[in-house]
Amino acid sequence: MDAIRRQQLRMQIVQECYCGTEILSFEELRAQLQHRYCRNQQRLDEVKQEEADNEKVGLRIVSHYDRQKTSYHGIGSHSEEARQNVAPTPAETAQLDRHNEEASDNSNNNIRTGHHHYHQPPHGDTRTTTTTTSATAAHVASIPPASHFIRTKLAHLSPPFQSYTGFHDFTPLPLKRIQANKILHLEDGMAVRIFHKIAQGGFARVYLAETSKGNASCAIKVETPANPWEFYILRQLQTRLIDHDDRYDKGDAVTERRLWRQSIIQAYGFYLYNDGSYLVLEHANQGTLLDCFNAYRTQHLRSTMPETLALFFIIRLLQAVQTIHAVGIIHGDIKMDNVMVAFEEQSTLPQRFDDSDEEWQKQYLVLIDFGRAMDLTLLPDNVYLKADWSPQPADSLAVRQGLAFRPRAIDYYGLASIAHWLLFGKAMSIVEKQAQKEGGGWQIQERWKRYWHSELWQQLFELLLNPPADDKLSDTLIAKVTKMGQQILQQDKNLAIRVAQLIVQSSY
Repeated sequence: MDAIRRQQLRMQIVQECYCGTEILSFEELRAQLQHRYCRNQQRLDEVKQEEADNEKVGLRIVSHYDRQKTSYHGIGSHSEEARQNVAPTPAETAQLDRHNEEASDNSNNNIRTGHHHYHQPPHGDTRTTTTTTSATAAHVASIPPASHFIRTKLAHLSPPFQSYTGFHDFTPLPLKRIQANKILHLEDGMAVRIFHKIAQGGFARVYLAETSKGNASCAIKVETPANPWEFYILRQLQTRLIDHDDRYDKGDAVTERRLWRQSIIQAYGFYLYNDGSYLVLEHANQGTLLDCFNAYRTQHLRSTMPETLALFFIIRLLQAVQTIHAVGIIHGDIKMDNVMVAFEEQSTLPQRFDDSDEEWQKQYLVLIDFGRAMDLTLLPDNVYLKADWSPQPADSLAVRQGLAFRPRAIDYYGLASIAHWLLFGKAMSIVEKQAQKEGGGWQIQERWKRYWHSELWQQLFELLLNPPADDKLSDTLIAKVTKMGQQILQQDKNLAIRVAQLIVQSSY
């Protein structure tokens, strides 16, 4: 065990060498991380002990801290450490920068992280808690949620989690071994033909399969240890979106209702075992948005998509993300390989784009992998989130600096990153705007091409990188940008041809 822990520490040090913002020697990093690693290992032991004490709940749930042993930003849902690291909005940052320049001593009001300074908000700002009373303090929750949070919430659901459609509890039994080109016999009598592995992560493997019930093509996600959280999120989305549909009169908002049902991957069943779980999911056979993007670049020998084709994908993504936000769910991991292409191959698209047309509605995108999702209905209204994973270069600034952020911000940043890839063919880099001339905040480094619809892109990236605190205002602005984009698409005579070509290219 000591040898394993030493190896884990060495891997953390190497990772810090690549991701750190300061140039340090290996020995300096080792000295810095030794104490942090020991503290994290102690916390891991405490979490495991807590899980052992709660066996009576009846659900074997894995701690995300267990899943991300290299994470050194993990916190619980009520961490006092997190309460002191709430990220202010860019406008607040610019305002406070000017305020602190006039102050004679601001050393106690700055939180230094990397090469940036974040300042505590002025007294009385109830969106953060560093200077306010506990009554007005913002609540900070980890995303993905901590294991004790999942255990508590799932144990007290009404109706019970075990009564959800498709839930099967076989906890006394171990997982069965899955092999390609073999048949898996599940305890409920269903036989599943396993074809081959289509994806793999640190704690999950995904297989293409076919069930004995209707010969439906599906994907089976195998996780060890068991993880029922994603199944819970998908079932909640299914229930809430149906209820959301019922709020509209018959014949009204047809487009929105159809897209609500289409934008989310469907969960067919969840099988809980002693040492793992199976999650049976819908399978979209046209690959991910990343597959589609790479296929287009290869076919046309160019690094980007045409502006209107990129805009079509972005509008579909905005509609999908607004779908889950409207019912209180944050995805938490929006990226091109977590978006599936679901184009109707037999559709005959009208030449002009029309989002109310049934054939155009059959060309949509599906959000997958809700393993990092958060259900905001389980949290207070003024909640902030803090990432509980090892930060990556593609993550937002708040995530990379270990700061808390408003819930929707993480999904908006993911949307901005995808839009940047489609438009510029490269990863997004952001810079701070000049506060006096441009009002503060963040903007991308790249410049719009002169023949693009720059007003649209300026508004979109401004919204996604500097979202307002009011979610209703965000919804209004997104609706405005979406409508503007739809009007632009209606003017493109070649859009239907380009989309039809994508259908052929991405099908496999």
